[in-house]
Amino acid sequence: MRVAIDAMTLSDRDTGVGTWTRGLVASLGRVTGGHEFLVYHGSRVASPAVAGAVHAVPVPVAGRARPLRILWEQGFLPRRLRRDEVDVLHCPSYIAPLRARVPVVLTLHDLFARTHPEFCTRLNVAHYRLALGPSIRRASVIHSTSEWTREMLRREYGDVADRAQVVHPCADDIFRPPGSRASTAEVLARWHMDEPPFLFVGSSEPKKGLSALVEALALLRARGSLRRKLLLVGPAGWGNRPIRLLAEELGLAGQIVRTGYVPREDLPGIYRCALALVFPSLIEGFGLPPLEAMACGTPVIATHAGGLSESVGEAALIVPPGDSEALADAMERLEDSPDLRASLCAAGLARAERFRWADAAPRIMGLYEAALEAGPVV
Repeated sequence: MRVAIDAMTLSDRDTGVGTWTRGLVASLGRVTGGHEFLVYHGSRVASPAVAGAVHAVPVPVAGRARPLRILWEQGFLPRRLRRDEVDVLHCPSYIAPLRARVPVVLTLHDLFARTHPEFCTRLNVAHYRLALGPSIRRASVIHSTSEWTREMLRREYGDVADRAQVVHPCADDIFRPPGSRASTAEVLARWHMDEPPFLFVGSSEPKKGLSALVEALALLRARGSLRRKLLLVGPAGWGNRPIRLLAEELGLAGQIVRTGYVPREDLPGIYRCALALVFPSLIEGFGLPPLEAMACGTPVIATHAGGLSESVGEAALIVPPGDSEALADAMERLEDSPDLRASLCAAGLARAERFRWADAAPRIMGLYEAALEAGPVV
């Protein structure tokens, strides 16, 4: 079977979907059985890691230029599939080419553009409202990254959810417990911190609930319990400015260290140096950073919003979304209890082992085989 992967949403600063797509591509290099994989990606993007029968295929379009990407995917990709004699197309980022005449596996990480538009940019809402429904109906097999997203699919699109199967995202193999304390000290020195920080990893978007986290810091300071800084790792998303203003208003700018985007290979060291990852999302399709943190042996504080419960299970300290007082209480508990930190570390390591690409890749292959058997939806 020859499988094509539309990886045009990859960028030089992947988050979320891009991170998952690169993990998928790397894992397919270990799949046996005589299959071949073509990974179409933008010409100005670093090629994904390929091996074995996985081939990176740059196309003459910059993936970050959305209008050009849409034009290529909808107009030129169907012809490219015929030319390359592709058997199955995998679209890992919500949208499929509507004129493709091969079976399509469509990955849905969430349905926020339809169900929670307040947490999306206007451009995403406009694009997905036009193209999401037709793409879903066009798919031979729908890959949902969580049971929660599949239930949202059933609520919004009815029986089409019968074509959906769940394969959860995975922590890459680079996320492992620390090997030495020396590396932790180096990370702390790099960001000018004396103590392991509380950590958040992700873009500064409204759905991430960062206002509650900043307010929790203010509560800890008022209680006399604010003993360490908050390290914010990730690009400044479209909801970044209100968070900055709130931190300045509360006099907390000096307690918050912002790294901006960091290369993915630097993330394990950052997770390992933290006292805990704090992930106060208001809604998530799944939530990969908590899983990565747990795989590194770092305790996690999180909500159960959306599909996040499928990521953290009971291996994290759970707080209600948007509740800054509960968040402050949880941070204070972790600060004061080495036993609780050790318990969460052990539970997190055990849970993270359930989400590895060595197990997920064969299940993704099963989706391709099911799509080939079902044939294209026309």
